[in-house]
Amino acid sequence: LVAGAFAAVSYSNGAREWDKSALSESPASLAASLAEDDDGAGDAKKKEEKKKKIEKANGSSKPTSTGSDDDDTAYEVTLTQADFFDFPRVEEWLHLKGLNKHSPTAELDPYIPTKIVVRGKPNLIKGSNYSDDVMAGLTTFAIAYDNSTASEGNDRLSSSFTMVIDMYGNIVSLAPTMHDLQDGGLHANDYHFIAFKPYELDPSYMMGVVDSGTTEYGPAYLWNWKEDKAKKYVPLMDGNMYINCHDIQVRMRKNETSDAFWVPKTSPSRDGIELVGQDGTTVMSYLWNLDYVSDPNHVQLIEEDTVAIVSSRITNSVLRIRLGTSARDSVIEWIMNGHNSTVELYDEFGTLYKGGNSPDWLFESQHNAEYMGDDLIYLVDDTERDTALGKGITSSKLNASSVMIIRVKNSTESGDYVGRVVWRYDLGVEMGIYGDFDKLFTGNALAAYWNQHPATAYIDAQAFVEEITMDKEVAWSAHIYGNNTMKGGQGMEGDVMAGWRIYSAERFYERPTISHITCDDSAAKNAWVTFKVHNNFRENNLKPGSYSVTSSNGDHTTSGTFNFHPYWSDNDLEVSVKGANVECDGLVIEVTNHFDQSTSKTVKG
Repeated sequence: LVAGAFAAVSYSNGAREWDKSALSESPASLAASLAEDDDGAGDAKKKEEKKKKIEKANGSSKPTSTGSDDDDTAYEVTLTQADFFDFPRVEEWLHLKGLNKHSPTAELDPYIPTKIVVRGKPNLIKGSNYSDDVMAGLTTFAIAYDNSTASEGNDRLSSSFTMVIDMYGNIVSLAPTMHDLQDGGLHANDYHFIAFKPYELDPSYMMGVVDSGTTEYGPAYLWNWKEDKAKKYVPLMDGNMYINCHDIQVRMRKNETSDAFWVPKTSPSRDGIELVGQDGTTVMSYLWNLDYVSDPNHVQLIEEDTVAIVSSRITNSVLRIRLGTSARDSVIEWIMNGHNSTVELYDEFGTLYKGGNSPDWLFESQHNAEYMGDDLIYLVDDTERDTALGKGITSSKLNASSVMIIRVKNSTESGDYVGRVVWRYDLGVEMGIYGDFDKLFTGNALAAYWNQHPATAYIDAQAFVEEITMDKEVAWSAHIYGNNTMKGGQGMEGDVMAGWRIYSAERFYERPTISHITCDDSAAKNAWVTFKVHNNFRENNLKPGSYSVTSSNGDHTTSGTFNFHPYWSDNDLEVSVKGANVECDGLVIEVTNHFDQSTSKTVKG
């Protein structure tokens, strides 16, 4: 039972300069300044332009039915290079390079994907008893083009975008990162987002960290994907601080009055995590010997920021650490995989991996290891085999990447931690770096990956976002195509890093969802309704919500509050509405989250 600052950017002679007058917000006023931007949301002209842009995208991206025996509602949509020119900032950026929508494909290839093909099977996307509301989902990701012919070293990327697309392949929002954050030159700093996710303090923004070239360091920003604020970008952590680009998470506020951000931290002798304030100062730092944490590429704070899940790439391990006031008094509860493994680890076939030497490693160079509730860790196994010191072992390098779910529990028999692979999916391609794998509330999972080898007749795209069912069927996908001329690998000359790459992808909604509704009105003057609710995106802590259930004539209402569970876990609500002539048919269920986003459903029958 339920109990009741974007900084304006100015350019001079092609040099990048921040207009410091626009960086006047204090750290404590960041959230307030974002809220003040709502005044700009009333700009009727901007709203009308946005509406026309989306309508134009919808008109150019109508899905083609690919109905099959298992799902006659299946569809396929192809986005072409011309679709990118529907967005003025993209058109403006390419115009500076002497290009337009009529330019030859070969000239556009270093800047725009040749095409993006979106495929969906609604019956698989909706899973078990989920309504059509699931099809209102949006997917966001950032892509970058490695133009290996342009230059050497860190200065070799020629294009990057942040995107939001809907389930039917319509581009909802699109921004050319290098043009927006740089001077539009071919090689300014080659900014491209790596860490990229919904901003849990304001759903109008995505939060991310850009990589400056391939340095793996850059500044952090919020991006106003909805285009409903005066500020398109908001610099975080003073805007000038270069941090590890692999991950970022907002600190859970307790008694603090300002925002701060958890990020990975690397140094010459010790690696770990740190908490950085909005003013760029280090609030807390946790660093461990490189034998335990080396090249951390994902940091997840759970249980109200008292526990950290850390992915240590070089040591091929994932650690669960109960944080103290410093690294010295923190407790490493377990280390999964790698030469220091404390977890008795079994693959999906029951084979034991004890850790220690490399032949006993279950996964290697993993990315985006994340706790998803129910003792489950989701991760990407890149299979780029490294030693503890980061030296590549090319003679035993594996040749296929995968995504997997591992359950780690404390054994009641031995008292030791035991991990078992409960699900694994072979991606069919190899990527030495990057990759993402996240739980969706429907029971499916979202994977992002890329192919470091040349295209074949069977795998002809360069980057992939795929929603995969637990029966290992692809329910939804966005495949990104590009020029493979310079691709190398598998004994072929060329550069394995050339082409379009993707680091991560996130699914989100613009309001909560309601599903699995049942109702019983057999008792006199009483209707008993049950339903599931999920918040608009996945978070790591409880978040407040409210509900109301109202009779069809509006005379009787039961309302209350609850907490959305973390990790997009189910929230099962049971509500009784009492009153004369109350019946199931016509009951209206409404759920509201802490962003004041609401959704409603009418019970039928």
